[in-house]
Order: sequence, then structure tokens, then C-alpha cells
Amino acid sequence: MVNKERMPTKEPIILLPNHQNGLVDALMLAPLMSRPVHFMTRADVFKNPTVARFLKSINLIPIYRLRDGRDKLAKNEEILKECATLLENGGALQIFPEGNHHTDRRVRGFKNGFINIAFLALQQNPDLPLKLVPIGLNYDSRERFAARVNINIGEPIDVRDYYDPDHPKEAMKKLNDVISAKVKTLTTHVEPKEDYKELLAKLEDEGIDFLDPNASNALIKSQNFTGNKAIRKKKTLGGLVIYYLFLILNIIPLSFWWSRKKKIKDPAFIATMRFVFVMVVFPVFYLLVGWLIAHFFGMTYGLVYLAFSVLLGYLRKQLPYWY
Repeated sequence: MVNKERMPTKEPIILLPNHQNGLVDALMLAPLMSRPVHFMTRADVFKNPTVARFLKSINLIPIYRLRDGRDKLAKNEEILKECATLLENGGALQIFPEGNHHTDRRVRGFKNGFINIAFLALQQNPDLPLKLVPIGLNYDSRERFAARVNINIGEPIDVRDYYDPDHPKEAMKKLNDVISAKVKTLTTHVEPKEDYKELLAKLEDEGIDFLDPNASNALIKSQNFTGNKAIRKKKTLGGLVIYYLFLILNIIPLSFWWSRKKKIKDPAFIATMRFVFVMVVFPVFYLLVGWLIAHFFGMTYGLVYLAFSVLLGYLRKQLPYWY
């Protein structure tokens, strides 16, 4: 996490990250926070009563969309009040202001839902020190297995500086523009022009580090591309050894990963499936092989295998995305 010191620890906050990787985006921030975070998510996943109880137990709040039926939209008014009360009590709320996920390296237009909640909270308590925290989630790659992420925290914005009950529409637009502009500086933002794909390809050919949005956005602005793919994309002997050693020793779970990856229809959920593999499939594979080694050759060799597998996985993750 970059600029972690900017994150308010006591004041009520609304976290506002960009949204490119489905469920994984929602899982990025909560483990790094020192207090509980509540999340707003689509209401259709709450249809099953048992599932609904579980989701609410982990601080998920349903929000209804037009596709859920016009009759359901009326329920959002009560939910917004619930969120405003949560903030009044000093809580933390995470909302994806783009409304839904996508796979482009850009920040799309923001919805006004988070501002409605913020203004409602101030309507109930004008002195509430409510902060909006712009956040950039930066992934070096959404497709490869060992991907890295950089969480870039922006300067918090005090909602009281923008809240104007006499001119709510103007205040809402101004705050939306400010937050959107902030998030665009915290992650790679390629404007959706006709040459979007061409520009993105140039960034990738240049070997730009997508974990560094300052560098990528500066290059986009300057258009100072070298045109030489080999300048930054050079592969080292050590990197190749790590890459192929990881590939050989993990060919079984990786083959399973490749077969499952092909069946994912929405690219934004590739990272979600990858998270499941990292947390479940690979550990089970390592434990099983470690147990077999310990059974036939002794516990020491089994533990050495487990330690080496974890170290190799860590080293593989540190390699640039072009390996």
C-alpha cells in the first residue's frame, strides 16, 4: 500500500477505488484496514436467505439496480439511510463509484450514489468530519498467474468543503469531478479514444510498470515512446531460471489453472479465480506433495520442499509481467 499514512484512522470515511477485477478488488483493502469496512454490493446475490445472512455477517450491504425490478428500487432509500447512519457512527464504507467492473486501464465516469450517501450523512449531522478517500488499484497483469497489485491512497477530501444544501446538484457535480480526477492520477488512465488499444499496446511494448501510475500516466501525457520493445522488456538469466523452475514444479496446478481460465467468460473475474487458486489449490497441492515426500524420504525433506515452494512462488511473483 502506497501512502498508507493518508488513510484516516478515526473519522468516518468512504473508500472510493477504481474497479477492474471483480471480487478481488473488494478483497484488497479490508485486510489492510485497522477497523471494519462495510461494502455495498449488488442485491441479487442476497436472494438465498442463508447466503444473505452470511454476506451480511461479513459487512456486505445490498443495493438494488434497475435490472432487479423497479419495485425493488424503493428499498434503496432505506439502505442509503442505513449507510448514512453507519458513517454518523464513525464507520467505514467502501463503494466502487464506477458502478460496475471493467477490464480497461482507465477510470470510467462515476455514479453519484456515494455522494448521495455522503450528503445524506451531512444532512443528518452537518458537523460530521466525513472524508472521501480516492484509491487507485493497480495490477501489473490481470491474466498471468503470479500478478502483483499496488494500492495507491490519495489525499482524503472533506465532504463538508463541498456540501451545499442550497445548490445540491452543483455541489454534487463539483465533488464528483474532483474525486474522479483524483482517482485518475492514482491508477493508469488511458482515455477511451479511437487509439485506446494502440496506446495501451505502446505502453506494454515499452515495458511500463503498471504498478507505478505516475510513470505510466506521465508517458501517456508525453507520448515519448521509444518504440524499442527490448529496452525495458529485457529478460535476465536469473528471471528465466525462476520462471521455468516455477513452471516445471507447478505444472499440475498450473495446467488446472489454464483449463479453468479458458472457461471464464468475463475477463474481470480472472483475478477472482486466480485468488481461489492461490488460497486453495496451490496450498493443497504443496501439502499433498510435501506429505508424500515426508512419507517416503523423511519429514526434513518434506519441510524443505514446502519452504522452497513458498520461496519460489514469492520470487516468481516479483518478476515483471512480461515473463
